[in-house]
Amino acid sequence: MRPRASATLRSVGDEQANPDPPVRDGLPLPGRTVPDVVSQLCYRVLGPYKNRARSVLHWAGLAGDPPGRLRETAVKFGTTDRAIGQRVRRVETTGARLPLDPALEIEVSRASLPGENDLARRRWARLLGREIAG
Repeated sequence: MRPRASATLRSVGDEQANPDPPVRDGLPLPGRTVPDVVSQLCYRVLGPYKNRARSVLHWAGLAGDPPGRLRETAVKFGTTDRAIGQRVRRVETTGARLPLDPALEIEVSRASLPGENDLARRRWARLLGREIAG
């Protein structure tokens, strides 16, 4: 007879009740501004192959145009909106582990100022695994 494997039973929602603090153990990036760090992160995760990083930068509003919708970005880069979404999630996953300089941490998480593109700032924060205050 094989020994029984014991399992810990967890209730649904345990993760939300006691969320673990994020572990920021990735390699820091040398950028001085939030757009620099987001751009470097996209290229670190996706590389230059087939405009993958450029498509995420376009979606985030860092390609010289306002932030695009997934569908618009997909059409521009000849792929599907699902593929763009997967690329965004890959960057988010790595960005959540990325330690930032304290000044950049404050900059990425502050509320948008009048005249700033709020959607772009929220997407930058999302790609870096942060939340914007307010």
